Amino acid sequence: MYDPQLGRWHVQDPMAELDYNFSPYNFCLNNPINLLDPDGLSTHTDSTGAIIAVYDDDDNSVYKHSTLPENYAQDDAGIEYKTEKDEDGKEKKVATNKLSGGENMGETEYWDEFINPETGNVMTSTTIQFGKSWGPVIDKMSAIADGMNLEEIAANSGPGDLFDIKAKYGNVAGLLDGKYASSRSAGNYLAAYNAKGGTMYGVGITFTTFQKFAGALHVKGSLTVQEKKEIVLKGTAYGPPPAYGEQMYQYRMSKLGWQAGRGTIIKF
Repeated sequence: MYDPQLGRWHVQDPMAELDYNFSPYNFCLNNPINLLDPDGLSTHTDSTGAIIAVYDDDDNSVYKHSTLPENYAQDDAGIEYKTEKDEDGKEKKVATNKLSGGENMGETEYWDEFINPETGNVMTSTTIQFGKSWGPVIDKMSAIADGMNLEEIAANSGPGDLFDIKAKYGNVAGLLDGKYASSRSAGNYLAAYNAKGGTMYGVGITFTTFQKFAGALHVKGSLTVQEKKEIVLKGTAYGPPPAYGEQMYQYRMSKLGWQAGRGTIIKF
């Protein structure tokens, strides 16, 4: 997410509202030689598992809080505030120190698992179902895919289609290979998991070809038969590697799904 040549992030700093004088895309106030920001992100939920904050603190753990501080509130970016009265008696929002403590419920594979890749905001509408796994869902849907070729799998993997986990299960999260992941990540994992065992024209594809298909669909929305053939036979891509036009959020979980995927593969 960081471009060292420009000294800029490609997503907004989730804590940007703490300092309006600087761009939300800056890193270390644009002075990385003298200043440091060595942190990762920990995820925090309320007692129901609803995500309430993600912090820069070099910790991928997920913490559940049975109680929250008095006057606790947050905005869509996951910035925490408390309400105070100014000298005129009017209420104002003041950024608070981050939540601490809580019960450690596990961890995420990636620091920004619950950061929306399009907006950079915390996924505050997502609820983690602690202890529950995406495994049974993956197993059930991959069993259906066993009787399909790649074109059939792709036709059933679009938004709202048979294999769209996010559409079926909404804004929930559960365990995926032992770590907490969003329904969106579970869907990306399943897409690659299914694709590895499928064939096109009787032959399997590589993960790179799969990712080029994903990137092309993300960029164009749909593909003609000719465009599909060009991706398979000529290696045509609609964006730079490794995501080839897709979000890195999609790429990384798809790669894990491919590594765990069913079947064997024959490279072109």
